[in-house]
Amino acid sequence: ELPPDSHLRADMREIGKAGERAAALTRQLLSFSKGQLVTTQVLDLNDVVRGTELLWRRTIPEEISLDVDLHESHCLVEADRSELEQVLMNLVLNARDAVSGAGTIAIETRCLEGDELPDGMREGTSIGVMLTVRDDGCGMDEETIARMFEPFFTTKEHSRGTGLGLATVYGIVTSAGGVAWVESKPGAGTSFFVVLPSTTREITAELPIVPVGTSVEPLTATVLLAEDEGAVRASVKRALERRGLRVIEAKNGLDGLMLFREHAAEIDCIVTDVVMPELRGPDMVERIRARRPEMPVLFVSGYTDSALTSDEVGAPLTRFLPKPFSLDELCADVERLLLEARARQAARVLLQQGLRT
Repeated sequence: ELPPDSHLRADMREIGKAGERAAALTRQLLSFSKGQLVTTQVLDLNDVVRGTELLWRRTIPEEISLDVDLHESHCLVEADRSELEQVLMNLVLNARDAVSGAGTIAIETRCLEGDELPDGMREGTSIGVMLTVRDDGCGMDEETIARMFEPFFTTKEHSRGTGLGLATVYGIVTSAGGVAWVESKPGAGTSFFVVLPSTTREITAELPIVPVGTSVEPLTATVLLAEDEGAVRASVKRALERRGLRVIEAKNGLDGLMLFREHAAEIDCIVTDVVMPELRGPDMVERIRARRPEMPVLFVSGYTDSALTSDEVGAPLTRFLPKPFSLDELCADVERLLLEARARQAARVLLQQGLRT
């Protein structure tokens, strides 16, 4: 909301970048410790590459050329989108750091089946997709390769690497039933290979994330927001209101339950923290859904597995957004939930009309 010519804009951009770096490190730590709750969906690996291409192209110097070769057909996997993006980003950044001066980074996707699949895949896997990231940089010796996926192992300066990037890649890939390995020689570049089980299910439809402040047709709805951190609650409220949504604020789960009883007929969606004093978010939602079973709910939390069960986050019209998150992501998830709820309602109406005829 700063004026276009404000001298504070540059400072705000740097603050935003610092926040993004902190969020990325938090996600890496959670992934490595298996503390991050994942939301699997059917994705095309090619779409993930296309969707993140602009982001990692901006991080690569102009003297490094990028070659992207995507398989001609869909490369379908069941995975968490943010985790796939993290795998790709970590591999590309690792390749960038290996190239000194002019060079090339190549990204390739392929579909595999039968004997083409490597050993170590999840039992029963008959088809897979492979992501390859190659560079013509400095390469690695056998001793370095043997330790490449170890947590906190890095050959970079302390200011440039945490030693978690490739360990995170390995953890995500193996948890998904896939395998990851590296081929390299000193002075001859490096190739990282990731193979994941494929699927024949249809792609999960997703709506695009629209930045806060973008001119879009507003959704008319009322959101019950339950969050015990005042600063977070205020920021989320402002972002939702910019999208044209009415927001009812609650300081905790008990307060949210009381407000729902007062405004039950008005509330169309709930955004709630998970761990709060007085009453947990999931407990509040359970009581509300006893009255309104199809109430859309977005859980947000810095806690994951220990605070939220798979049944709670896996229920219909339910999403989970891990902290730290961007306001764009939160608004997009709320809009997806509202549109999904309206689509379900429209389908029920059509079904009832069909039964009457």
